[in-house]
Amino acid sequence: MPAANATPTLLVAIRGLSPPLDGRAMLRTSAPFRTSRMIRILYALALVLAVMACRPGPPEAEIASPIRDQKRCTLQGNRASAIYCATTYTQLLADPDDYAGRRVRIVGWGVTDGDTTLLFPSEDSLLSAETHASLLIKDSEGARKLVSYLERHEYASARVAVGGVLRFDNEQSGTPSRFGVLEEVEFFH
Repeated sequence: MPAANATPTLLVAIRGLSPPLDGRAMLRTSAPFRTSRMIRILYALALVLAVMACRPGPPEAEIASPIRDQKRCTLQGNRASAIYCATTYTQLLADPDDYAGRRVRIVGWGVTDGDTTLLFPSEDSLLSAETHASLLIKDSEGARKLVSYLERHEYASARVAVGGVLRFDNEQSGTPSRFGVLEEVEFFH
């Protein structure tokens, strides 16, 4: 019987082929097996990348948004020293940190007693004495023009458009319930 076993080995040796492989070894080296293995690896890689993409980004990415800044204010002004972020009083109340220390332009309801001038979001806010929403207007040339304008109106109050640098210093505002202070005021109308 050794002659029967010698024939296949002899044929393999004559043809220059490697010894026969078992079924699993043949499967691992076949082209369809290699292709399906590559596909599984690619699926796993895609899944890992998708999971990594779902993680929240750094908080700095949310801060720097020129699109969001454009929605919050429109830059206005024709002097380099006085470019205003024109926004609404409501937006100012909603996101005060975005406007702190900035030169803003807003429309509100101004009132004066000759010495102190305040700006409220609306006439209803003024009549309700909502001091937590009011801005103290600091004395300046623009503030004096505003006072002159307000004194010509009934009850020394009117709807006005003003600009200035917004500060949130409760000591300057005179009361802790005051919303903030508007400095370097310019009166528009």
